This record gives sequence, structure tokens and C-alpha cells, in this order.
Amino acid sequence: MQLNDPKVRLLHWCINSPELAHAKAVLPLKQEASSKLNNWLISLDQKPAKLHQFLKGSTTKRLGIYFEKLWQFYLEHGPQWQLLGHNLQIIEQKKTLGELDILAHNQLSGYYHIELAVKFYLQYPGQSGQECQHWIGPQTRDQLDIKLKTLNKRQFPILHHDQTQELLSSFNIDQAIQQRLVLKGYLFHQFQHAYLLPIDVNHQCNIGQWLHQKNISALTQDHDTWAFIEKQQWLGPLVLPKVKDDHVTMCSAMANQFVQDHFSAKPNNHALMLIKLNEKPDTYEEQTRYLIVSNAWPNL
Repeated sequence: MQLNDPKVRLLHWCINSPELAHAKAVLPLKQEASSKLNNWLISLDQKPAKLHQFLKGSTTKRLGIYFEKLWQFYLEHGPQWQLLGHNLQIIEQKKTLGELDILAHNQLSGYYHIELAVKFYLQYPGQSGQECQHWIGPQTRDQLDIKLKTLNKRQFPILHHDQTQELLSSFNIDQAIQQRLVLKGYLFHQFQHAYLLPIDVNHQCNIGQWLHQKNISALTQDHDTWAFIEKQQWLGPLVLPKVKDDHVTMCSAMANQFVQDHFSAKPNNHALMLIKLNEKPDTYEEQTRYLIVSNAWPNL
């Protein structure tokens, strides 16, 4: 599908990209490709002001919240959906037990409690990748196995808590609520290393590679068109229009210097997302993505 507006492309990725991993007893929320959904996205691409205005109200730099906002827009304005509530806190005796990310109604299939998450995990050095604990976040505070355990043991069971049922009664829901998971993102295997995927991971998920700062020249030596992207652009494949004064794309030498400057200023600085670009007649399009981390990673 040819979508021109960058934010509409992000929304398309949020809806249609492959699942990252699976919860034990809860199915993923499948959005089947349909002419109705495609036509809605194309129409939104032609007049994206409503989406831009919706996202403008969010000043957060946290990617997970931005991802949730895109889903809230879709469930509020997309075909066949009605957003009933989001981030519904479950409180008992002034103590917050948790929250429901999304409560929504689908005209064809009923009521849903949906949990939303977007994650980026790197293969731990020296590990095969076959176990969920082998995949950790760029800041090393998050692990795939911990996320799945939290979903299975806490986030989905809270629907059945007495306080949740009290809250739901205010929505006048007269039928069973289905639970679904939207867990999107990327896994990054170690650069020039073999890897395996855990059984709980979708083997058609998005895959990139990660490497330490010191290995950047080994990556860039055989290609000469690159771009670094900001956090919100991490959601989905990058497409850049060609312009006369192009200050976005970089040659290999520029990319190498950018990495060295980034980490020399602060040796444990945050990871950089580097995109290998293919040149098309009017655009540059993403071929592969790489996370560049500090030489000390994961021992930050």
C-alpha cells in the first residue's frame, strides 16, 4: 500500500506488522486485511490532519505511550471499532492494582480487553537466543521473559478481579469480554552471529541486528547510504523522500563519525538506531536496521 504521510505509515505498521511474541492463554488481536481497512487508511493518508491533531496532544517521548496513542486513534476512528476506555485504573482501598490498556467494542465480534506493548529486545552476548531470557532491552532493565510473565500472571488476570468487574458494570456490557494481546516490535540478533528464536516468539517477527560502537566500520564498509532515526521513527520501516539539500542520509564516513561522537561524549550513551537504505528513483527505503550500543553494553 502506498502511503505518503509518515504518521499514517506508523499507524499502518502498528495495526498490520507481525506480532513479536505470544502470551500463553490469550490470542493476538488479528486485523485481517480488508478493502474497508485499506480504504480507511488511504482516505486518512489523503487527509491526515485529524491524526496529526490527535498525536499533537501527546508530548511524551516514551515510545510505548506513543504506540498506545496510535492504537487509541485507530480504535476510536477506524472501521467497525468503538473505543470505550483506555488506561482504566483498577483501584482497591486507594491502592492501584493495575489497569486495562484498552476496552473496546467491535461491531462484528463483541467486546474486548486489549493489552498493548511495543518492545525492542537484543540477543544477549554469548547466548543462543533460544530462551526468552536471552533477549533484553537496550537499557538492560527489561527482558522478554519478564514481559511475558507480567502479561500472563498480572495484566490479563486483572480482568477477573472484583474491582475490575465493578468498573466494567458502569459500561453496561451484557456479554463476555474477550482478551487480546497486541505485542509488536523488533528483535535484534548480534551482528555477524547465529541466533535461535524462543518457542514463544513469532518466527515471522521483525528482525534487525545489534553491534557495539567499536564494530561500526565493519558494518558500514560495504554500503554508503545510511540514516539515524529518532525514537518515534522506530515504529515501522523508514521511507525518506529525496530532496536537494539532503542532510538526513549519511555516507559511511559520516555515519562512523556520528557514532564515535555520540559515545565519546558519554561512553554509556543511549543506543542509536541506524538504517541501511536502498536508493529508489524518488525515495530512500529501509533495507535493514541496526541498534548501535556502547562498548560496555550490556554491563552499563
